[in-house]
Amino acid sequence: MFAFPIYKGLCEIVSYKPLLSESLGDFMSFETTFTSYLNDAFRDFSTSEIQGFCFNLFEPAGNKRIKFGLEIIGSSQFDFDDKNWPCEECWEPEQRQLMIPVSWSGEEWEECLLKVKNLIINRLNSKSYFVKDLKSAQGIGVGFVDGELEVLWKNT
Repeated sequence: MFAFPIYKGLCEIVSYKPLLSESLGDFMSFETTFTSYLNDAFRDFSTSEIQGFCFNLFEPAGNKRIKFGLEIIGSSQFDFDDKNWPCEECWEPEQRQLMIPVSWSGEEWEECLLKVKNLIINRLNSKSYFVKDLKSAQGIGVGFVDGELEVLWKNT
């Protein structure tokens, strides 16, 4: 494995070792890998300071089979009108990042963003146990770390 810099939330650069969703080969679809990632992330989840969750997309370097990656963070703030709310990061899962195989994401960022948004919405409408934890926050957003943030769900 190699380490390289990536944005932490939208605010700070850190190093990490990438974890490939392809580590199980083609035996698991990315949708299954994503659900497993969330199951693991929320297995021992217990924090009340989270006001918002953000699914950050990013572009890692160094692997031809990986064009995009995904991470989820918890933020101590949520403000529908302030797109910088994820900068107040207060939680991350043990496995922070999940690499997305290019065979699922496609080559273009717009295609990847649309697929990830649909996947998140699909999971939010499922009966997975982590849904109640995600929806305990004031809102859930998605976007590229260096781009626009879209709120997918807001607690009313």
